[in-house]
Amino acid sequence: MLPDNVYSYDLLRPKYNESLPQTNEPVSVHVVDDEQTVLFGTGFKSGFDHLTSELDKFGGPDVLVVEHADPDHYDALPALVEEYPEAKVAIPELDVEEMQDAVGVDVDIPLTHDEVRWGIRTIHVPGHTPGNMSFLHEATDTLIVGDTFVHKNSFAAASGEWPGTFAPVKASLNADDEETKANMDILLDYDFDAAFLTHGLNVPEHSKPEVKTLVDGLNV
Repeated sequence: MLPDNVYSYDLLRPKYNESLPQTNEPVSVHVVDDEQTVLFGTGFKSGFDHLTSELDKFGGPDVLVVEHADPDHYDALPALVEEYPEAKVAIPELDVEEMQDAVGVDVDIPLTHDEVRWGIRTIHVPGHTPGNMSFLHEATDTLIVGDTFVHKNSFAAASGEWPGTFAPVKASLNADDEETKANMDILLDYDFDAAFLTHGLNVPEHSKPEVKTLVDGLNV
């Protein structure tokens, strides 16, 4: 059963863009509707109409969180800021400059590790990007994963036989692959049950043991 107040939307990827991985897998974004309505990730501009039709059901978002500075997480941000001008933009502080250079959107809230805003705790897991974060909605024990790991059946999964449900992101997509894998165990310091992924199917229950299985597999 999916946790209350947490929602997931699969957005289409743009077609015929040679600079992007060629896959039909959607980009998943997530909404936590608790103290405020918080969107995690924006997807590509190709998914903007679908996304805004869902966000309008909440009266629009209060906060737009970019989990890290990758295009599939910020590409639609300028259009969302124009559509919802009262919404605050938040991104890990170590990725602010890169994202601003890419899309020219001002950041209202640079995020740092292990702070709580809107009922959500930030978890800095560097490697995929310098600022890469996952986010924990503490009321429902839900981890918004970002790209800290992916479902093992995702196009973004590293090659190999992974013993559990999850896999690390493939090395070519990481800023520092060794750091990505070495820092995965940071997540085990936190209590969570559900895992909402950007790449691949969500796991609504018992996801922390699966993350431990992944961490143990990386340490073999």
